Amino acid sequence: MYPIQYSAKIMLSFLIVFSLISFTFDDWSLEKDDAGIKVYTRIVDGSDLKEYRAETIVNASVDDITTLLKQPSLSSSWMEGCSSSKLLKQLNDNEFIGYYYNPAPWPVKDRDSISKMKFEKQSNGSVKVIIEGLPDYIPEKSGVVRVPYLKGFWELIPQDNDKTKIIQQVHASPGGSIPSWLANSSVVDIPFKTFINLKQITK
Repeated sequence: MYPIQYSAKIMLSFLIVFSLISFTFDDWSLEKDDAGIKVYTRIVDGSDLKEYRAETIVNASVDDITTLLKQPSLSSSWMEGCSSSKLLKQLNDNEFIGYYYNPAPWPVKDRDSISKMKFEKQSNGSVKVIIEGLPDYIPEKSGVVRVPYLKGFWELIPQDNDKTKIIQQVHASPGGSIPSWLANSSVVDIPFKTFINLKQITK
């Protein structure tokens, strides 16, 4: 038998760990669960725009998805809301800077963003892609709002039968004047439709 005092310490440690785990899961709210895609959001302190996390499984290998993500000129063909995209600078084999243009319906102004993508191969065969916004990399265009803040990642996790679990987590500020309710609705719709597009091109 453990002494009562020692048992109490074990119980206290268990409760602390459990509360931390519970907080981690409760932090995210499931906003959409459809077509094999889940989109979660959570509130970020000091920001009116929520952070999102989208997850799905596609019928393509990690290498295939990595190759796709490494071609920013193709992003506009599957990234929802992006009408044009291009490579600005190839830093090395696993790092580049890309440009992305997002038209918006009147009276909202069009947006563009610049992101650095860094690919990191993990020991378990997964790939993590760090996304960092670089709003000052090139001058802003007249009449277009530059996205002032963008941070997140992609995670590509190998599954059985050469499939891949894809996770994308992003927090951004659209800049300019957009009602927070409208911006937060896009936080769910855009990643969901993007993942729908990814699933279609990897059938």
